[in-house]
Amino acid sequence: MCSNNNKTGVSAVLTPPLSPPSVLQQYECAICKAIYKSKAGLTCHKNIVKKYNERREDLYTLPSEAITEFKAHLVHVIQNKLKGIFLSRVDKLFLFLA
Repeated sequence: MCSNNNKTGVSAVLTPPLSPPSVLQQYECAICKAIYKSKAGLTCHKNIVKKYNERREDLYTLPSEAITEFKAHLVHVIQNKLKGIFLSRVDKLFLFLA
């Protein structure tokens, strides 16, 4: 214990805190790296992930032609967006070099 005398002549005694500061424990999902404050939160997250990763018999499965068509459409959309980004950057590059 330390004592400190101030200008009024009254002695002040410094005491350590009553309890050590609590360390906040964090729980992390090993798959998605999400952090939870409690173990119950992490367990709830794991149960939800498990539920949605199970294949259900009552779900409709798409025919392979529909999947192939969707993939082709998705590739087309991505290529068009990338083409626009690429062209705008090339235009900026030419303006910078000019």
